[in-house]
Amino acid sequence: MDSVYPCTIGSLLDVMEKTLVDVSIVQIYANSPKKVRILNDWGVEVAKRKRPRIYCFGTIHPDMDKPSDELERIVQMGLKGVKFQPTAQCFRPNEPRLFKIYEKMVELKLPALLCRR
Repeated sequence: MDSVYPCTIGSLLDVMEKTLVDVSIVQIYANSPKKVRILNDWGVEVAKRKRPRIYCFGTIHPDMDKPSDELERIVQMGLKGVKFQPTAQCFRPNEPRLFKIYEKMVELKLPALLCRR
């Protein structure tokens, strides 16, 4: 399916104006452990520049080193939750290796979003 609008923050704001949407949440995900910090940094910058219109969820990759440290950083930076994309990140949500990540998210009161595709 082709996108009707280009995937840019500017086009998101345009659509929000046209459809009378007050707030949007951008949900990013990393398909590689190496991209987690870069994408979370990008999300923080978008949210800073466009708040209160746009907020962002951060991302964690199940195969990254020290996901707990990044979860704490996500909270410190003001991201609103964590998005997982199991098919793109090659994991199943009920894998035991994710339990420590989920437990840390509960401790930090971070909501999770898991998308099927």
